[in-house]
Amino acid sequence: MKFSVDRSEFDWIPAPVSRTSASGIVFFVLLGTALGANVQSGAGSPPKTPFQTCNAVQLDVDDSTDANAVEVLKAAAADLLQNEKFDELDCLADALRSNKTKFASGAWRLHSIYSGVDHPLRHATEEDWKEDLAHLQHWTEIKPLSITARIALARAYVSYAWAARGHGYSDTVSGSGWRLFEERAEKGYQILNEATKLKNKCPEWYVAMQQVEQAQGWDVPRSTALFEQAIAFEPTYYLYYRVHADQLLTKWEGQEGDTENFATAIADRIGGKEGDIVYFEIAIELVCSCGDNPEFDHMSWPRVQRGFANLEKEYGPSLVNMNELALMAVNKRNYEVADAIFKRIGDNWEKEAWSEKQYFDGNKATAAQMGPMDAQSRVTRETADANMKTPAGSEYRTIVEQRLADYVRNCVQEGNTDRQKFEMFVQVGKQGVVDNAWSPQPTNAAFCVIQSLAKTHFKEEAVFPPPPGAAYWLRLDMDPTILAVAAK
Repeated sequence: MKFSVDRSEFDWIPAPVSRTSASGIVFFVLLGTALGANVQSGAGSPPKTPFQTCNAVQLDVDDSTDANAVEVLKAAAADLLQNEKFDELDCLADALRSNKTKFASGAWRLHSIYSGVDHPLRHATEEDWKEDLAHLQHWTEIKPLSITARIALARAYVSYAWAARGHGYSDTVSGSGWRLFEERAEKGYQILNEATKLKNKCPEWYVAMQQVEQAQGWDVPRSTALFEQAIAFEPTYYLYYRVHADQLLTKWEGQEGDTENFATAIADRIGGKEGDIVYFEIAIELVCSCGDNPEFDHMSWPRVQRGFANLEKEYGPSLVNMNELALMAVNKRNYEVADAIFKRIGDNWEKEAWSEKQYFDGNKATAAQMGPMDAQSRVTRETADANMKTPAGSEYRTIVEQRLADYVRNCVQEGNTDRQKFEMFVQVGKQGVVDNAWSPQPTNAAFCVIQSLAKTHFKEEAVFPPPPGAAYWLRLDMDPTILAVAAK
């Protein structure tokens, strides 16, 4: 084998929820070598027991075994609406609300009921919209005290507003489109305002008002006041955090960095495991399969992983969260994590995360190829860093860097104009012969140095003095610019 380098006016109250590949470090070895019951926390939890809710058909949907369980529940709710089984809808929502029943992902099942009835679950025509709105209006008329019916109707009007506006740039919207957008969003606002007079309260009310907020373009102080009231009402309704994070993006009302700063600040404020869980939930909002994730790129990857692990400990394994973590790992170019989580997912891909199975399969295959190399490079890094922390390792590193400087100078003098700093890992055998070398930066100078060291290996030249230990790994920082100047 060979050495190489990778070249490759509700101010008193606490929009539509948006959802929105090779490793940077490649290791090369030189030597030829009805609903389920609410999930309880932690291992050893009692088994999930399906229960019959009201008179509705029993749904045994579980996102620990079905990545698209949410869609099943949404479709069931949509069917109940189409058949105007309002008693069953109310009973179902009331049970889920009072029990705070969640999927293994940590998401409230209640939200799926609303998501199934607030817009047509198909490519909607104007006739489809009018039919759905007629069902929802009828629900509120015959069940005037139903908080669920009011919130569902309000959410539908906001979704109907976006259908009029479209999701293109603002200058592509017609005058009539803007008028309908504003009228329908205001209708949703008014319905939610009236709903505050009802005795029963619902956490989804705040999500619906956040959707109104986004459609009406509330400023940050007003939207933040709404968010604070929402989490005071129900802090584990994770959608609050996700929608507010989205509202802080520059495409809405925020400034550059607002979303990432909010994620860190709110997670720190909550603290502990729950804070990390909220951080992970916000990360879900910021990552997508579109390949362009600038806000997610600034999120702390270690904290995202801790949030996932804590969420799994709290509610159990969730294929939804696994798919999201795999997508995040791909975006972070961490194929060791991606490969491990893809193996747990198997073929249970989630459409919401990946959009297309081809994209899921392609990244899964890449992770299977790159994951083992990423794992090996991680072990190498850890070994080298541990060596460099010892007095003997620090002293030996100085000797190696001084001798390696000649190779860098020669490469620069040979016409390599790429003088970027690069990190380098070198493994030295017990006789001082270089056994392996690699660099995470694909620079010309790094590639040249690695080629030069490979030649010394095949000649069995003792380039360096014997190291403190056999097969000794070092981490070196090389700056061709400084070394080139020193050579003159």
